[in-house]
Amino acid sequence: MRFGYWLVHSVVRLTLTVIAGFKVIGKDNLPPTGSVIVASNHIAFLDPPVIAVSLYREANFAAKMELFKNPIVSRLITYLNAFPVNRSGLDMAALRKSLEALNSNGVLIIFPEGTRSRIGEMLPFKRGIGYFVTKTKAAVLPLYIKGTNTFKKNLFKRGAITVRIGESIHGLADRFTGDDRYERISEEIRKAIVRLKNQAD
Repeated sequence: MRFGYWLVHSVVRLTLTVIAGFKVIGKDNLPPTGSVIVASNHIAFLDPPVIAVSLYREANFAAKMELFKNPIVSRLITYLNAFPVNRSGLDMAALRKSLEALNSNGVLIIFPEGTRSRIGEMLPFKRGIGYFVTKTKAAVLPLYIKGTNTFKKNLFKRGAITVRIGESIHGLADRFTGDDRYERISEEIRKAIVRLKNQAD
Protein backbone atom coordinates (compact mmCIF):
# COMPACT_ATOMS: atom_id res chain seq x y z
CA MET A 1 0.00 0.00 0.00
CA ARG A 2 1.11 3.56 -0.63
CA PHE A 3 2.12 5.39 2.54
CA GLY A 4 -0.79 7.87 2.46
CA TYR A 5 -3.30 5.10 1.85
CA TRP A 6 -1.74 2.90 4.54
CA LEU A 7 -1.74 5.76 7.06
CA VAL A 8 -5.42 6.65 6.58
CA HIS A 9 -6.30 2.94 6.37
CA SER A 10 -4.64 2.30 9.75
CA VAL A 11 -6.13 5.35 11.48
CA VAL A 12 -9.67 4.67 10.26
CA ARG A 13 -9.45 0.98 11.13
CA LEU A 14 -8.12 1.71 14.63
CA THR A 15 -10.84 4.32 15.21
CA LEU A 16 -13.56 1.90 14.10
CA THR A 17 -12.16 -0.82 16.31
CA VAL A 18 -12.21 1.45 19.36
CA ILE A 19 -15.61 3.08 18.91
CA ALA A 20 -17.52 0.37 17.07
CA GLY A 21 -15.86 -2.93 17.94
CA PHE A 22 -15.04 -3.29 14.25
CA LYS A 23 -14.86 -6.92 13.18
CA VAL A 24 -13.97 -8.50 9.83
CA ILE A 25 -14.83 -12.13 9.10
CA GLY A 26 -13.26 -13.88 6.12
CA LYS A 27 -10.59 -11.30 5.33
CA ASP A 28 -8.34 -13.96 3.79
CA ASN A 29 -10.91 -14.65 1.06
CA LEU A 30 -9.65 -11.66 -0.92
CA PRO A 31 -7.46 -12.93 -3.78
CA PRO A 32 -3.91 -11.63 -3.26
CA THR A 33 -3.49 -10.64 -6.92
CA GLY A 34 -5.54 -9.89 -10.00
CA SER A 35 -8.56 -7.71 -10.65
CA VAL A 36 -11.33 -8.05 -8.07
CA ILE A 37 -14.78 -6.50 -7.81
CA VAL A 38 -15.87 -6.24 -4.17
CA ALA A 39 -19.66 -6.37 -4.29
CA SER A 40 -21.52 -5.28 -1.15
CA ASN A 41 -24.89 -4.31 0.20
CA HIS A 42 -25.22 -0.60 0.95
CA ILE A 43 -26.85 0.80 4.11
CA ALA A 44 -24.92 3.95 5.10
CA PHE A 45 -22.61 6.61 3.69
CA LEU A 46 -19.81 5.12 5.83
CA ASP A 47 -19.85 1.86 3.89
CA PRO A 48 -17.13 2.65 1.30
CA PRO A 49 -14.35 3.64 3.73
CA VAL A 50 -15.36 0.86 6.15
CA ILE A 51 -15.08 -1.71 3.39
CA ALA A 52 -11.80 -0.22 2.16
CA VAL A 53 -10.18 -0.69 5.58
CA SER A 54 -11.52 -4.25 5.76
CA LEU A 55 -9.23 -5.25 2.89
CA TYR A 56 -5.48 -5.81 2.93
CA ARG A 57 -5.14 -4.62 -0.68
CA GLU A 58 -5.67 -1.06 -1.88
CA ALA A 59 -9.20 -0.58 -3.16
CA ASN A 60 -10.91 2.03 -5.32
CA PHE A 61 -14.49 3.22 -5.15
CA ALA A 62 -16.82 5.82 -6.62
CA ALA A 63 -18.34 8.34 -4.20
CA LYS A 64 -21.09 10.82 -4.94
CA MET A 65 -19.58 14.12 -5.99
CA GLU A 66 -21.35 16.01 -3.18
CA LEU A 67 -18.99 14.39 -0.66
CA PHE A 68 -16.03 16.09 -2.29
CA LYS A 69 -17.45 19.51 -1.37
CA ASN A 70 -16.56 18.89 2.27
CA PRO A 71 -12.78 19.48 2.51
CA ILE A 72 -12.24 17.06 5.43
CA VAL A 73 -14.32 14.25 3.97
CA SER A 74 -12.86 14.88 0.53
CA ARG A 75 -9.29 14.57 1.77
CA LEU A 76 -10.09 11.41 3.75
CA ILE A 77 -11.81 9.53 0.95
CA THR A 78 -9.34 10.72 -1.68
CA TYR A 79 -6.53 9.14 0.35
CA LEU A 80 -8.60 5.94 0.20
CA ASN A 81 -8.72 6.11 -3.63
CA ALA A 82 -12.25 7.48 -3.96
CA PHE A 83 -13.19 9.24 -7.18
CA PRO A 84 -16.30 11.37 -7.80
CA VAL A 85 -19.35 10.14 -9.67
CA ASN A 86 -22.30 12.16 -10.90
CA ARG A 87 -25.34 10.03 -10.09
CA SER A 88 -27.77 12.09 -12.15
CA GLY A 89 -26.82 10.19 -15.30
CA LEU A 90 -24.16 8.06 -16.94
CA ASP A 91 -20.81 9.45 -15.78
CA MET A 92 -18.29 8.42 -18.43
CA ALA A 93 -15.31 9.70 -16.44
CA ALA A 94 -16.27 7.54 -13.43
CA LEU A 95 -16.90 4.58 -15.75
CA ARG A 96 -13.45 4.94 -17.28
CA LYS A 97 -11.87 5.24 -13.84
CA SER A 98 -13.59 2.06 -12.68
CA LEU A 99 -12.51 0.09 -15.74
CA GLU A 100 -8.99 1.48 -15.44
CA ALA A 101 -8.73 0.17 -11.87
CA LEU A 102 -9.87 -3.31 -12.86
CA ASN A 103 -7.85 -3.49 -16.08
CA SER A 104 -4.70 -2.72 -14.07
CA ASN A 105 -5.36 -5.71 -11.75
CA GLY A 106 -6.80 -3.51 -9.03
CA VAL A 107 -9.66 -3.82 -6.55
CA LEU A 108 -12.91 -1.94 -7.11
CA ILE A 109 -15.73 -1.64 -4.56
CA ILE A 110 -19.20 -1.65 -6.14
CA PHE A 111 -22.65 -1.35 -4.55
CA PRO A 112 -24.89 -3.19 -7.03
CA GLU A 113 -28.09 -1.78 -5.50
CA GLY A 114 -27.04 1.61 -6.86
CA THR A 115 -28.09 3.49 -3.74
CA ARG A 116 -28.46 3.01 0.00
CA SER A 117 -31.26 0.79 1.24
CA ARG A 118 -33.27 2.33 4.06
CA ILE A 119 -35.81 -0.48 4.41
CA GLY A 120 -33.69 -3.10 6.11
CA GLU A 121 -33.61 -5.35 3.04
CA MET A 122 -31.39 -5.35 -0.02
CA LEU A 123 -32.79 -3.62 -3.05
CA PRO A 124 -32.80 -5.27 -6.49
CA PHE A 125 -29.37 -5.24 -8.08
CA LYS A 126 -28.63 -3.11 -11.13
CA ARG A 127 -27.24 -4.78 -14.24
CA GLY A 128 -24.12 -2.58 -14.16
CA ILE A 129 -22.07 -4.99 -12.10
CA GLY A 130 -22.77 -7.65 -14.72
CA TYR A 131 -21.32 -5.28 -17.30
CA PHE A 132 -18.13 -4.77 -15.27
CA VAL A 133 -17.68 -8.51 -14.73
CA THR A 134 -18.18 -9.26 -18.43
CA LYS A 135 -15.97 -6.41 -19.60
CA THR A 136 -13.01 -7.10 -17.29
CA LYS A 137 -13.29 -10.83 -16.40
CA ALA A 138 -12.64 -9.80 -12.80
CA ALA A 139 -13.20 -12.10 -9.87
CA VAL A 140 -16.06 -11.08 -7.58
CA LEU A 141 -15.73 -10.92 -3.81
CA PRO A 142 -19.18 -10.91 -2.14
CA LEU A 143 -19.33 -8.89 1.07
CA TYR A 144 -22.04 -8.15 3.61
CA ILE A 145 -21.74 -5.14 5.89
CA LYS A 146 -23.80 -4.75 9.05
CA GLY A 147 -24.12 -1.97 11.61
CA THR A 148 -22.88 1.13 9.80
CA ASN A 149 -26.42 2.52 9.85
CA THR A 150 -26.92 1.99 13.60
CA PHE A 151 -23.45 2.05 15.16
CA LYS A 152 -24.07 5.35 17.00
CA LYS A 153 -26.60 3.49 19.16
CA ASN A 154 -24.05 0.76 19.88
CA LEU A 155 -20.86 2.71 20.52
CA PHE A 156 -18.05 0.74 22.15
CA LYS A 157 -19.90 -2.56 21.72
CA ARG A 158 -18.00 -5.40 20.10
CA GLY A 159 -19.25 -6.06 16.60
CA ALA A 160 -21.26 -2.84 16.34
CA ILE A 161 -19.89 -2.80 12.79
CA THR A 162 -19.21 -6.16 11.19
CA VAL A 163 -17.99 -7.00 7.71
CA ARG A 164 -18.44 -10.55 6.47
CA ILE A 165 -16.47 -11.54 3.36
CA GLY A 166 -17.42 -14.59 1.33
CA GLU A 167 -15.36 -16.77 -0.97
CA SER A 168 -14.35 -15.14 -4.24
CA ILE A 169 -16.30 -16.09 -7.35
CA HIS A 170 -14.36 -16.69 -10.55
CA GLY A 171 -15.43 -17.24 -14.14
CA LEU A 172 -18.80 -15.50 -14.02
CA ALA A 173 -18.12 -13.75 -17.31
CA ASP A 174 -17.77 -17.11 -19.09
CA ARG A 175 -20.61 -18.84 -17.26
CA PHE A 176 -23.40 -16.69 -18.66
CA THR A 177 -24.17 -15.76 -22.25
CA GLY A 178 -27.08 -14.17 -24.07
CA ASP A 179 -28.74 -10.80 -24.03
CA ASP A 180 -29.68 -11.12 -20.34
CA ARG A 181 -26.20 -12.10 -19.13
CA TYR A 182 -25.69 -8.86 -17.18
CA GLU A 183 -28.90 -9.42 -15.22
CA ARG A 184 -28.08 -13.09 -14.57
CA ILE A 185 -24.58 -12.28 -13.34
CA SER A 186 -25.98 -9.57 -11.07
CA GLU A 187 -28.52 -12.01 -9.64
CA GLU A 188 -25.84 -14.63 -9.00
CA ILE A 189 -23.84 -12.08 -7.02
CA ARG A 190 -26.93 -11.02 -5.09
CA LYS A 191 -27.55 -14.63 -4.05
CA ALA A 192 -24.00 -14.86 -2.70
CA ILE A 193 -24.47 -11.71 -0.61
CA VAL A 194 -27.85 -12.93 0.67
CA ARG A 195 -26.13 -16.11 1.88
CA LEU A 196 -23.67 -13.96 3.84
CA LYS A 197 -26.58 -11.94 5.27
CA ASN A 198 -28.27 -15.14 6.43
CA GLN A 199 -25.07 -16.17 8.22
CA ALA A 200 -24.84 -12.78 9.92
CA ASP A 201 -28.49 -12.48 11.07
